Amino acid sequence: MSLARARLPRCCSASTFTRGTITQAHLTLTPVAKWSLIAAAGLFALAAIAGVLSNLPLPYNEALVRVLKERTRPAEWYKQDPIEAARYDADLNVEILDSARGRNGLKATFVFAGIVLEAIAAVAVGLAVYSEVSGL
Repeated sequence: MSLARARLPRCCSASTFTRGTITQAHLTLTPVAKWSLIAAAGLFALAAIAGVLSNLPLPYNEALVRVLKERTRPAEWYKQDPIEAARYDADLNVEILDSARGRNGLKATFVFAGIVLEAIAAVAVGLAVYSEVSGL
């Protein structure tokens, strides 16, 4: 009989978790421990999602190749207004830097959220263990 077609005995229904024989003691969780572990699993999952989001490559504003090629035409180099050229380059650098800082700030928010979620999930696991040990 294949594993896919094997039927579980009545004692091993979906809600019973047993290791070894069925005469061994079963682990029964208190409601506090049960819900703490469920919450912890959800929080760990959300933390993992935040970690993935923090590593997504985000588009950054960059200087367009077309615009840069216009700036390198010989006619551009012979203009008599170097102050205007410096201002244009400074505006371009500020725009690129502002975009990068904004995107990096978003990624930092995801990292921070992931760390906070992991910490809360760890507290939930600790609560589950405490409730089992103390009989809460």
